[in-house]
Amino acid sequence: MKKLFYLLIGITAIITILLVNSQTSERVVLSKFNITDGSINGVDISSHLLEVQAYIIFYTDKNDKDDPIFMANIWPNPDTKSFGPMLDTELFLGDEPFENYKTETYYFNWQYENTYNNNKGIIQAKFTKFIEPNGVTSTLIMTLENSDIFIYNGYMEEPSVIRSNNNIASTITHANKDKTIYGAISN
Repeated sequence: MKKLFYLLIGITAIITILLVNSQTSERVVLSKFNITDGSINGVDISSHLLEVQAYIIFYTDKNDKDDPIFMANIWPNPDTKSFGPMLDTELFLGDEPFENYKTETYYFNWQYENTYNNNKGIIQAKFTKFIEPNGVTSTLIMTLENSDIFIYNGYMEEPSVIRSNNNIASTITHANKDKTIYGAISN
């Protein structure tokens, strides 16, 4: 009787593993912004951000019927990330060129989860793209639940580099989509 019980448990475990693996989703990287400098509550953390090779990525899940966009704040060295869907996204396009280039500003709530401490929550965020003749730069401002303010500045990586870097897509564990956020990729 014990052998039959263990056999049934083993078969159930194998079926569960096969079902979970068959439902993996395909993530599509929309854009990647390498962080060049930043601060927390006005304290410069730029050298640390460069040391950990931090970047922000926007991605979707091809199999998600709701077609949402996700954002991830990734620090490859020490392999930590915060990720989650962008909620209530509003886009404001710069009607007038800002210092000779266009802007796109996204206001959203970010429902994040940290891999390094398992914290979860919802924060307010503002992401601005500056579409300049030589490329796209960005500023991300995040206001946390405790009123801490994180500011990251950076630049958008070329789409061809993003597509050739398989490591980026494999580091993502979730996704959310707003078609306008990657509209400047072809520019």
